[in-house]
Amino acid sequence: MRASGLSVGLVAGLRMAPLGCQPLDEHAAPPQPETEPNVSGVVAPPPVMDGRFDEWDAATLLALDPVGDANGGFDVTQLHVASRGTHLYLHFDSGQLLNLYNGPDADGSPVAEVTLADGRLLSVNFRTRSAQLDGLQPVTWLGLGLIAAPNRADVAFEVGLDLSVVGAQIGDTLHIGLSGSDEIAAQPFVLEATSTAAERRSMERDSDALRVASLNTRESGLVDSMRASAIARLLRSAAADVICLQELGDTPASSIAKRLASTDGGQWNVHALSTPSIVGNAVASKSELIPIATGDSRFAGAIVLSEPPVAVFSVHLKCCGYLHSTEDHQRLAQATELVATIARLRLGHLDPSLAPYASAPVIVMGDFNDVGSPELEQLLTRQRPAGLSRWLLPQLVGPNVFTWWSSDESFPPALLDLVFYDPRLEPRHGWVLDTRQLDEQQLDETGLRANDSLASDHLLMVADFIPTNLAP
Repeated sequence: MRASGLSVGLVAGLRMAPLGCQPLDEHAAPPQPETEPNVSGVVAPPPVMDGRFDEWDAATLLALDPVGDANGGFDVTQLHVASRGTHLYLHFDSGQLLNLYNGPDADGSPVAEVTLADGRLLSVNFRTRSAQLDGLQPVTWLGLGLIAAPNRADVAFEVGLDLSVVGAQIGDTLHIGLSGSDEIAAQPFVLEATSTAAERRSMERDSDALRVASLNTRESGLVDSMRASAIARLLRSAAADVICLQELGDTPASSIAKRLASTDGGQWNVHALSTPSIVGNAVASKSELIPIATGDSRFAGAIVLSEPPVAVFSVHLKCCGYLHSTEDHQRLAQATELVATIARLRLGHLDPSLAPYASAPVIVMGDFNDVGSPELEQLLTRQRPAGLSRWLLPQLVGPNVFTWWSSDESFPPALLDLVFYDPRLEPRHGWVLDTRQLDEQQLDETGLRANDSLASDHLLMVADFIPTNLAP
């Protein structure tokens, strides 16, 4: 996703802190949801804002609402609430397939309303992507650490935000409801759950794993004099066997190989599809590559002659829009062509040099700009012709799964970058790297700097695979 490709919401550019709070650091990491030890001593994790709703049950149900009473597209029937420390989590349905924070005006908008212990009202309007205290003072979504999922269309959503920025404390009694497209009267809720440190995962891997990394470099960041060093440190920390890169523009393969060599002193082979636009995708490896001819510059593919050989695709689909928008239709068409290319590889209908690798396991990684139809994922995971599995990577630190964020946009952090893999590969260990979350020890051990992830609006993904059953 590009910042310039999004429509700016009402709060973009506003950096005003709420009354009684310190000014916000716009480059600070979104507050990290943490975990709570329950009375038995077993750690109870917070809800993960990943668009999967397993954590929500009868114990989190705050209010019910009748079907058919909405005055807009969002007809909410259930509102669930949970908390960890001052982090508040909401879960509600929409009654039909919709995008939460973008779409036609006719849909209306759900508005979360939280009355604080001191009587101030925090209103969060999802479609205008704005938040206000008492209808007057704007609060940025970045300041609230707001994370909403899924960012594509769905029939239900979950939202996390940190109320410490508006002065909330553990023990406060809040009143929580919805207005806008549908109304649910405010109900009392107590912030009583305490919190502990977030999980910090290891970057180590099995010696026999194939490690693949992916990064959207944001407008040729790999060769940008101001950002190249930070991106080099990110890629070096991954120590990947294969790297998928996006937004390389017209950077030639030779320049990409030179930049990658500067990260670790090794020799890299690169297959790149350069374009006069920002798109530009590449697959790089120290192993030999056999390029796969593709019918669309939105993805580049190659057979990586590792042991065993694998077919790797680096993807950057059409940005932005929402369900049924022009951009959504373009994105689906590009994904359809990607699946068709995988099918042609399987059938031996590509270059004769690829015939020995027709059954090679497939790995697809990159920026899918997954903000529209759920059909995008379904195209790649249907049994035929692709039949891939999706891997939802957690961040290296904490439970978050988002891969894109921007301090310049009204859109909240989003899961735009995806990983798909052949079922004959076992996903072993993987993560999304946000250097803003690393402690000093982790920074020292990896040679990273805290602001390295600011070199792009996308975060680095790393995934380890183990071959299991490679019979065709």
